[in-house]
Amino acid sequence: MRLQLTPRRAATFGQDFLAERINRRLSVALLTADAHGVFSPNAIPENARLIISHHPEDAGESRLLVMLPSHARAVVHRHVQWSYLSAGQQENVRRSMANAALCIAPAEFLAQESRALFPETRCEVVHIGRDPKIYHPASPKARLAFRAQLQIPEDSFLAIHVGRLEDAKGLQILIALAARLPERAVLLIQFTANSSDVNRSDGFWPQARAIQSANPTPVRLWPDTDPASDRPVRYADLLITTSLKEVAPMVAVEALMSGVPVAATDSTPFYSEIHTLGAAAEDVTIVPLPFFERLTTLTRDQLTLTEYEVTIAANLMAGEIEGQITRGVEDTESALRAQRIMDAGFTEDAMIARLDALYRAVITE
Repeated sequence: MRLQLTPRRAATFGQDFLAERINRRLSVALLTADAHGVFSPNAIPENARLIISHHPEDAGESRLLVMLPSHARAVVHRHVQWSYLSAGQQENVRRSMANAALCIAPAEFLAQESRALFPETRCEVVHIGRDPKIYHPASPKARLAFRAQLQIPEDSFLAIHVGRLEDAKGLQILIALAARLPERAVLLIQFTANSSDVNRSDGFWPQARAIQSANPTPVRLWPDTDPASDRPVRYADLLITTSLKEVAPMVAVEALMSGVPVAATDSTPFYSEIHTLGAAAEDVTIVPLPFFERLTTLTRDQLTLTEYEVTIAANLMAGEIEGQITRGVEDTESALRAQRIMDAGFTEDAMIARLDALYRAVITE
């Protein structure tokens, strides 16, 4: 039996949504913490052979891994850069890793970081994979229909941002960018939302409205209340990601599989890794931040920009959008882009096969 530790009652971060989908295919059951974030060792059944941790920085998960019964072994997935974590979270990761039989990272640079920090724990790379049945290039007719649905002019250039709306993810940049969007550009902001929030006051609604208020006409909001619904990125001309520190953004893989190019701030070495694995230069464009070095040692709570830095970053991203508008994208390019990312191994089937093999090996070692 395989058990995944779940410290939250609802999916919150990218790895949560990813785990929800792959757990069904990997026959992984959930062990959920109580209201205080505590896992009871007594809740681990005697037939549980593998305990999977996706949040080793969580206090509850790290405590449980210290108290694992002798019949179970642990695999720890790392999803964030070391410097992103607070001192307390780093200590939790140390405890988790000390009791893990294997570490799994979604990018080679993070695996190298783990091997240096925790040489006693083997670390393997398993790239994030998405399902091409869900993420694939849309036809010109479907793209026009999507624009009509949102009352977006047919000749507009549709840029989309997908994800959490917080400073660490570049919220400040998004607000400033909205105010200086190039002519013809429309910015679609997709964010996780609760369908029960009829007053639009909870979650990321205030942040989304702040972005739209900066330039109401070309900024559209897409509250994502159903992750199983058709994905808007398929109908975009460009995915932008303004994060200040990342590892292996799932949204970038989803965009490329949909045939959509990516313009990203220089927040992770993973983008260079994608190029090494076969993505073309034009598939992922890195927008360099001249103040990047200042951000490298900051934790998540410290990742905010000065007004001057916000202006620089927003101008650079606006310039990249303008360049993409000038260049244009052909349908044949979209199909080739989608094929390249699949050929590089970023499919759900490849990820599932790799994880299953690693999980089985840990149990039988």
